[in-house]
Amino acid sequence: MRTLRPTLTFIESNLFQPSDELIQRWTAGEPLPPGMADALAANPDACARRADLERAESEEDDEIPGEAIEVPPMPTKLRALIRRRVAARNAAFDPIPQAGQIVRIDAVRGPDGPLETIDLPQPLAVLLAAPTADAPIWSGWLVATETDYAGPDDVLLGPEDEPCDPLARTVQTWNPVRVYLPSVSRVLAQLTPERLAAVRALAAVRTAPMASAADPARPGRVVSRPAGSYSVLTGAPLGDDDDPRRAYRNLYARAVQTFLEPPVALAQARPAATSGLDWLVGVLRDWAERCGEALTPITPLAQPMSGGAATDPGEAHYQLGERVRLRLRAAATPPFVQVRVERLPAAAPLRVEWREAGELLLKAPLDPDHPAVDVTVDPGRPSELTLVDEAGAVLARFPLGRADE
Repeated sequence: MRTLRPTLTFIESNLFQPSDELIQRWTAGEPLPPGMADALAANPDACARRADLERAESEEDDEIPGEAIEVPPMPTKLRALIRRRVAARNAAFDPIPQAGQIVRIDAVRGPDGPLETIDLPQPLAVLLAAPTADAPIWSGWLVATETDYAGPDDVLLGPEDEPCDPLARTVQTWNPVRVYLPSVSRVLAQLTPERLAAVRALAAVRTAPMASAADPARPGRVVSRPAGSYSVLTGAPLGDDDDPRRAYRNLYARAVQTFLEPPVALAQARPAATSGLDWLVGVLRDWAERCGEALTPITPLAQPMSGGAATDPGEAHYQLGERVRLRLRAAATPPFVQVRVERLPAAAPLRVEWREAGELLLKAPLDPDHPAVDVTVDPGRPSELTLVDEAGAVLARFPLGRADE
């Protein structure tokens, strides 16, 4: 059997051993969650890494200023990985979550911020499939780096998926996940609709093919496999219990339960607050259903310099059909709500009309030169938001009424 790289021991260590940041905090004597310092002291690997860190800091102090250090040439493979990472960082991915985006998770966050009791040793990646009924939570599949361990239901990403960060190499369609979006730090790649459809098609095959004489279990072998009307590159079929890919799957299934499920459970258990914002969301959802429009909750991804959650707790974000996005924000003076109507990039130009008590207060275009319109809603006054196309036809009308009606 071919030797798979990296080893399972290395993968397990990367997934579950204490992170470098935690070791540094422990070494520096910073406050840690109850019991965590004792757990680190009982962990031989953590103790060895702390000793290495302390030794390295001591050696830095002993360095002679101005002493020349010879730097070896960078390997070609490493240069290629750096180019791919830089290309992915410079790509203009949509900051609003989209099905097909592969997102990076650097820390485990709950509704109230980082979960200090959960240490994420290395970043995880998730391919977003669809939003769930809970606005900040999306369904998807875990994405990993290890191509050698690919099985018949792992989609190998390739040149057609660039720009793509090297952290994202294989989509584990056997490992469905839910991700709490405020944990997301940035987008690593965005699959085309056709590639996402191919992933969905492979995920729909519930039973992965087992080894056969015509299609043997050879870990590390790449296979071209049909998925509906598509063709994807996957790994070879799984073998018996000795196949190392089975142990590999157990490790990643455990990682999902350890790092991705806790914030989802906390978000689902958190009771919703009652406010003018909640009232307006309820009214919009009700009228969207009556008009046959899809009102989909969305959560903008956290930006690298934001230093916190993706959205303010006093905000709600929705997409209305295929035309506009709505940002609802509690105003400084309750119970007023500020509403931003933003045209989707692919939508045709349209117009927003805003009326209060039957009086037209605003008529504004939504086009490439005017991408957004802002209005303020008073829940105590009857008002109406109308979307009109270029020919003057009404696309959607939302009579908001009074809050006490």
